[in-house]
Parts: sequence; structure tokens; C-alpha cells
Amino acid sequence: MKLSGKNLGKSPEKITNYIPVATPSIWLSIATLLVFLGVLLIWGNVGRVPLKLTTTGVGYNYDHRTEKDELTEAMIESGDYDVDTFLCLVNPNQITGEIIHDKPVNVILRDGRRIRGRTELVYTVPLNAKEVMKTLEELNFTTDWEQKSLDLGDYRYIVDVTIDEKLPVMSYGEPAEIVIEYDTVPPIHYLFR
Repeated sequence: MKLSGKNLGKSPEKITNYIPVATPSIWLSIATLLVFLGVLLIWGNVGRVPLKLTTTGVGYNYDHRTEKDELTEAMIESGDYDVDTFLCLVNPNQITGEIIHDKPVNVILRDGRRIRGRTELVYTVPLNAKEVMKTLEELNFTTDWEQKSLDLGDYRYIVDVTIDEKLPVMSYGEPAEIVIEYDTVPPIHYLFR
């Protein structure tokens, strides 16, 4: 049986003609993809991503350091004993003291409110567990639930977080989540660290 040009769907004269493989829409898609990758690469090197460290802190009044049980009604009404600072402990394996000093902080209270603040490193070297407990006793954090709220361990930095607004004295000793924004890095460095 002999096949004719009609059966092949092409005439023998047209077989050598150019057959388009890529349409303009494919080139447009490739160009769009290249532009997107270029923008992503630029943002990955120029953009900034915050590095955060999360721990728990307990609230107290920096100037007075008085136990809640010792406060009188007059002291509470005066507002001088309102909570203005949170004390937290930071694991030195996660960060160094120089990096954590004077950094912005979000304090997330138990009711969900967020308060801005700044860190202040109390000691420039991490303290061992015995020294941490002694410092907590000096600050009148002697109750079991206050100490259990903190990230106790072998060695810890003691960090005070000064908050931008005062909380009622009844928040004294209450735990809160402390999120310290200690650095910003380009997104590409964040992915490969």
C-alpha cells in the first residue's frame, strides 16, 4: 500500500517549512518569571527580617521592688507602685549579652494586650543557677509560681524590660511573654543560617 501526501497531512513541498514551537505567550511567561526571580533576589539581599527571641518575664516596679503582700491601699491608689518593668532570664546559648542590650521588645500580657518596651542587661555575664536564685530573692521574687514562670537553668542572663506604659500594681509578679527583637538580617541570610 502506497501512502500519499494527503494521508500524512502534509504535502511533500511543505515538510521543510518552519514549524513554530514557542508562541509569544510562552516568551511572555518566561520574561515574567525572570522578572519575578530578579525582584525576589534583590529583596532577598536588600530586605530585612527581624530575628526574635521569646522568653517569659514577670512584672515588678523597678524603683520600689516591693512584694505585693506588703502594699497598702494608699500605695496602690498613688500609682507609684504600678508595674513598669518585666524581669526575664535569657539562655546564653541562644544569644550573647552585647546583642541583647537596648533592643525593642513586645510584652504580650495574659489578656492578649501587647506593650512595647526596651531591654536592659542587668549583668554583662550570665549567672549560674545559685546566683540567679539569689538575685530573684533580692528582687522579692520568692514565690514558687513567680520562679516557675521564668526560664531557670544552669546559666542565664538577667534582663530587665522597661515597658512604655505602666500596668496596675495587681499585675505585680504576673508572667508575660517577652519577645525580644535582637537583630535584622536579609531574608536570604535568614533562610541559610
